[in-house]
Amino acid sequence: MITLYQAEWCPWCHRVRQVLSELGLTYTTVNVPVERAKRKQVEDVSGQDGVPVLVDGDKVLTDSGEIVDYLRATYPPAEDVDDHAEVGGFRWVIEFDDPPSKVLKRVKEALAAEGFAIVGQVRGDKLSHHLRSTYVLLHVAVPAAAIDTIATDPTVAAAVTTPLVVFPVKGGTVVAITKPGGGPWLYGNPKLLSIASMVAERMLKVVAALADQG
Repeated sequence: MITLYQAEWCPWCHRVRQVLSELGLTYTTVNVPVERAKRKQVEDVSGQDGVPVLVDGDKVLTDSGEIVDYLRATYPPAEDVDDHAEVGGFRWVIEFDDPPSKVLKRVKEALAAEGFAIVGQVRGDKLSHHLRSTYVLLHVAVPAAAIDTIATDPTVAAAVTTPLVVFPVKGGTVVAITKPGGGPWLYGNPKLLSIASMVAERMLKVVAALADQG
């Protein structure tokens, strides 16, 4: 019997839950209090008050990295492990043989084709002197979706844009795109979830179009 002491808002706990899903494991969750001083149950089990804590038989692990390594070394992956990893990932990464200037042009064309507008662009030399000028960070949004999101809840304005980056690597260029929807998802608002899902579907089409060219 696997038991995970955790909290939904904890990114380290999410990391462990993701791997448990990838491995197709059944487990019990114990949601801990926010205040560490009230986590007596966690302390009794692990000798400390942090989460995540994973208990598997007589094995007790308290670090997310150690937990992940243990799970992957102990249990065979499920048949759909790659599908779980893809759906649960927070970004898409696409590699190209072409230089950044050409790739950036393709990215902008693919975004425009799916209704995305570029609301911010910063080149690497403005981010840090360590970055090349061909390192470009974009923030994009679907205007109609952004308007609907802010009309539903003005406090989630920061979640209406999606960042992506175009940067040079040896022999080509890499594009990394953050999956839309993380911010609105935290609020659990059905309308925001629906809007975010629509934006994610459009971005997935952008990724597919770019991948065909990569």
